[in-house]
Amino acid sequence: MKTFLLSSAMLLALAACNTTTGKQVTTDQMNQFADNRTTLQDVETALGQPTSVDHNSNGTTTIKYTYNKTSVDPTQYIPLVGLATAGAQTNDATVATFIFNRNNVLISHTQGTSTNKTSGYLGITQ
Repeated sequence: MKTFLLSSAMLLALAACNTTTGKQVTTDQMNQFADNRTTLQDVETALGQPTSVDHNSNGTTTIKYTYNKTSVDPTQYIPLVGLATAGAQTNDATVATFIFNRNNVLISHTQGTSTNKTSGYLGITQ
């Protein structure tokens, strides 16, 4: 019974190491949209509600699908080792941006990604 509880606690701790937010848009999904042909409704039907919608002063509309994944270094949960790596994490972000004209026809679409690694309190990362 103790082994089961210990194993369950370890799995729960590891599951807590990763968190995701937002809507991830893949490259294949981005490739299905064509400038000057795809409509706002087409994009929302394929991808769902965007993370943000901006109605610009020039009459265009910009929608974004933002996805963030944070991975915490699991060694933080190991006694003594965790003291050195506490606070270490990796943040991956992806933003898919779509700009539509006044008639809600796609003008342009881009996708950008970034990765940010943060070291532990003592400057140790893996």
